[in-house]
Amino acid sequence: MSMEDQVEKCIKILDKAAKEKEEWRKERMIKDMIEVLRRKRKLYLLPRILKAYQNYLKRKKGILVFAREPDREILEKIKTTFRDVFRESQMTEMKINKDILGGFIIKTENFLIDASIRGLLRKVEEELTTYN
Repeated sequence: MSMEDQVEKCIKILDKAAKEKEEWRKERMIKDMIEVLRRKRKLYLLPRILKAYQNYLKRKKGILVFAREPDREILEKIKTTFRDVFRESQMTEMKINKDILGGFIIKTENFLIDASIRGLLRKVEEELTTYN
């Protein structure tokens, strides 16, 4: 198994551990992984594994942009829907950008959902210019 394969396998273990609800299971999974690295004399990979895991988490994060501070109820509905649709991703950052005028924008590594007034106006403008 190549070094990259070993790092990738450890990332999957860390991700699975992060999803565990019970703390003792999380700790156990991580301790077991470190013990396997120790026994195989691969502890030197630990910094690389942690860096790769940080990059993995950054790719999974979702950014939610509003024109103004949303109501708590609306924010929770959007976050819940986002988790249901994207399963792996989490809404980890929220920004306010008055330039979008209203609505919201959701950004992930692979998706952009523009439900903003500015986005709608931009689409209308594109439609109008293609008909002329």
